[in-house]
Amino acid sequence: RRASLSNGNLSPGQLRTVRVLEAARAANPPRPHSPMAGGRSHAVPACNFSYRLIKHAGARRILFLVDRRTLGQQAKTEFEQFTTPEEHRKFTELYNVQLLQSNKLDPVAKVSITTIQRLFSMLKGEPDIADPELEEAPLGSLEKLVKGPVPVVYNPAIPIEYFDFVIIDECHQLSAFSFEAILKEAKAKFVVGLTARPIRRDGHQPIIFMQCRAIRHSAARPKTAPAELQVWPKALPAPAVPADSPIQEVFRILANDATRNQHIAQDVQAAYREGRKVLV
Repeated sequence: RRASLSNGNLSPGQLRTVRVLEAARAANPPRPHSPMAGGRSHAVPACNFSYRLIKHAGARRILFLVDRRTLGQQAKTEFEQFTTPEEHRKFTELYNVQLLQSNKLDPVAKVSITTIQRLFSMLKGEPDIADPELEEAPLGSLEKLVKGPVPVVYNPAIPIEYFDFVIIDECHQLSAFSFEAILKEAKAKFVVGLTARPIRRDGHQPIIFMQCRAIRHSAARPKTAPAELQVWPKALPAPAVPADSPIQEVFRILANDATRNQHIAQDVQAAYREGRKVLV
C-alpha cells in the first residue's frame, strides 16, 4: 500500500510526476522499469520521490547519476533545500546526502550523487579519478579518446546490489557508451531517467528507451508560462574560442567573460525595472 501523497511544496505538474513514478514502481515489472519525466523542474520531484522511497519503501541507498560535476552540485543543493512534506524538515537533516569528491562511498549516505565519469573510475578500482576536470567534460568528447567501448570492471567494494534505486539526471546522455555500459551492469530494483530532451537530434534515442523504457510522464506546459517570448538580440565582442572546442568548453569561456557578463547584468536590470519577466 502506498503512503498518501501530500502536495507539500510540489506544483500540480510535479505532483503528477511523483504519482506516475510511484505507479510504475508499484507495478513491479520483471525487469527494472524506468519511467522518464520530461520537461521543467524535475529536480524537486526527484527529491520528493527519493524521500518517499527511503521513508515508505525501505530504500537503503539511492544513486543519483549526473554527467557533469556542476549538475551534481546543483542536485546536492536541491536536496539540501528540499523540505520534507511530513516532518517539515530539510531532507539533509533527516538523511545523509553525499556528493562524491573522492572515490569512496559514505556507508551511511542514503543518497550518493556522482558523475558517471567518477563512477566509471570507481568501478575500475582506481583510488581517485585521474583528472578532476574530466568530471566537467562532456561524455561525447571523452569517448573520442578511446577506440571503442571500455568494459566495466566489477569492483567488489561496490557490489552490484549496493544501490536499490538509480536516478539518472539528463538521461538523454545514455547513448554515450560508458553511460550505457554502467546501466547494463546496474542491478537496482528501479531506474528513473529524467530529461527535458528525450528525443535526440542525432536520432540515438532508441538507446535511451532500451535502458529506460518508454516515456511514462511528460510535464505539461505551466498555465502561468508566458504566452509570448521576446528575443532581445544583442551583439557583443566574442572571446577567443579555439575552433575545435567542445560545446561545454565554449560555455565555460562565455561564462567567464567578465565584460559580457557585465553587459548582460545591465540589460537584465534595465528590463526588470520596466516590469518585465526575464529569462537569461
